[in-house]
Amino acid sequence: MKGAGTNASGLIGTLYDLKQTADRKPTSAAPANTGIAPYRSSVRDFLESGWSAGRLQRFFKSPDKLVSGQLFITSRSADDAPKAFEVEKMMKPSRWVVHYRCYVEVPNSLPFRFVGSGDDFLLVRWNRKIALDDGYETYFSGRDGNYRDFDVKVSKEYKINRAPGSLHRLKAGPWIQVTKGTKVPVEVLIGETPGGVFDCYLAIEVAKSGTKVDGQYVGEGKLKLFRCNADPLPAGVGRDKRGLDIDMEAKGWIFKVTPDSNTFLR
Repeated sequence: MKGAGTNASGLIGTLYDLKQTADRKPTSAAPANTGIAPYRSSVRDFLESGWSAGRLQRFFKSPDKLVSGQLFITSRSADDAPKAFEVEKMMKPSRWVVHYRCYVEVPNSLPFRFVGSGDDFLLVRWNRKIALDDGYETYFSGRDGNYRDFDVKVSKEYKINRAPGSLHRLKAGPWIQVTKGTKVPVEVLIGETPGGVFDCYLAIEVAKSGTKVDGQYVGEGKLKLFRCNADPLPAGVGRDKRGLDIDMEAKGWIFKVTPDSNTFLR
């Protein structure tokens, strides 16, 4: 869904091209041979600012926002992101980011954790804490899965076929326990650095119970698609699960967007 306002039901995304300024002039991230380091520096600046959208306003952004009820994007051309936002004639498909935001209501009191990954990166910020950080590049968790906001290290992985890419796994973030009905801000950042192909997978794993075993929650094993509405899934989503054991319907675990999004997104 494109061009939606703040009453839209889903993650509301804005695409930013870090290779050009808001008035369409090249930035230091534009050159193909030297632009990657400035691009990563700008991404980190945004993240370390507390995900302040103001830090991205100096860059070219899509005139329209894109609303997504889920993020399950199998490997495809990096051109598809600018095309989805209808700016493919205004930018090249590299060194871009998409910042998604919404406010959701927790559907269940059982512990859960985010599971996913992105090419080149995917980060999830849950209630202003980094709850997932994985991809070919990471910004906070590092290769050892150290989630400082939760004071825990997480190493759990899930097999998936991400061909033509080579990172054939998704990673889990820390367990989260929130009372059913609690309203929480959630943000997602995905990005593509060199161009070529990209993908993005965002799911959750639910614990079998709220009781820990040997100090840890025990997951169900099968994942659920992270969903922000109960609308029918877009055609093609989930048709190819890439070998991932995942429940695409996620009944009983849909994080519905709340009216508080109007305030959160201003």
